[in-house]
Amino acid sequence: MKKVAFLIILIMASGLSMYGQNSYKVTSLVKLSDIKEKNLQRVFYVFSKNEFLKLPINYDISFFVYQDNNSISRDDFEHTRAVTQGTSYRISNSPFYANLDKRDKRPPIETVLSLIEDTNGKYIMGIVRTWSALHDMDKHWLVTFNFAGAIIDYIPICEWPGTCSKARTMEAQINKDFTVNVQQLNFPDNNYIIQFDSIKKNFIHLDNLKGQRIDTKYQIMPDGKFKKLEEAYYQPQIYTPDMLKNEKTIIRHRREKIKEKKIFQQ
Repeated sequence: MKKVAFLIILIMASGLSMYGQNSYKVTSLVKLSDIKEKNLQRVFYVFSKNEFLKLPINYDISFFVYQDNNSISRDDFEHTRAVTQGTSYRISNSPFYANLDKRDKRPPIETVLSLIEDTNGKYIMGIVRTWSALHDMDKHWLVTFNFAGAIIDYIPICEWPGTCSKARTMEAQINKDFTVNVQQLNFPDNNYIIQFDSIKKNFIHLDNLKGQRIDTKYQIMPDGKFKKLEEAYYQPQIYTPDMLKNEKTIIRHRREKIKEKKIFQQ
């Protein structure tokens, strides 16, 4: 029975790995004229004239280090910024929002889109980045579009309080085999983890927050859907402001102890 179970798992894993073997440049599959949604068409045109993001992508502090790099030329700086920060992207009834209080569903003040060169099917992939009205929250989503420009599916891959520090509460890795690993620090008992101090006139982290790290793995399917493969839950613990503001420690390198792991049916 153990051998049979092992073979079943091996076959399922091999089947999923095939999705990563069929990798194409999106520009070889879709023409600008195929894209009917005008906002995506404009962004696609900009990236076609410049440069697309390429897999693999480590979507953590290292993705944005150019912002603090004084050794690169202005031309290189502007080029890298254009690729990583994206191009203005606006759609009506947007599902993408970023607010300090997670109950707040107000639309963002600014939304940009960066496009990724790689695809393993009939979809265009990109990263949508949104800012709240006060720029006190910054959230990013991995999004897939069909060739006409309609959204197929999306998952959040990064968020952090933009005015407080460079430390994220969510980070991700988008891999060459079209799997996505997302690490999140979740605070279920709190609607927000920072607040505005009217006396000091700045934002401060709440103290002694009870949180839990959750790691989730997805497979990007050829139809552009995100399939959840597994999820790992770590032991809940108290997170201090110093821990949350530590921009040098990325989430996947933290040392929380794993509590439970779930494998989802393939």
